[in-house]
Amino acid sequence: MSPMMKCGHNTWARDSDGNPVCAICWPDSKATQIVDELPDLTGRTAKCPECGKTTPSSIKLAYFRYKGPGSEWATKLCRCGYYEIGHNNPNGRACKNFEPRGPAKFDEYYCGCGGWD
Repeated sequence: MSPMMKCGHNTWARDSDGNPVCAICWPDSKATQIVDELPDLTGRTAKCPECGKTTPSSIKLAYFRYKGPGSEWATKLCRCGYYEIGHNNPNGRACKNFEPRGPAKFDEYYCGCGGWD
């Protein structure tokens, strides 16, 4: 089984030393850190952002990203769309007050609707 990284994605990618890495979020440091404990996916649903197809959430889904309680998406992403770190940047375009989005209704995955090439 592919590990889940602290960025929230599962991954099959490996770095040059053979360690797991999230190819989507790299070079973010969380893209190279495996979660200590998998989130409880019981009753959660994943949705493909391309076509809207849904399926029960599973770490085995392609490009799966957990967006539930305690996830990076829920805690570090502001309602304005910028990450928390962008609010500390004086030149940033984020809103003035960081407010976490909270858990999303759906997790995310790719169903293959657009092909795999």
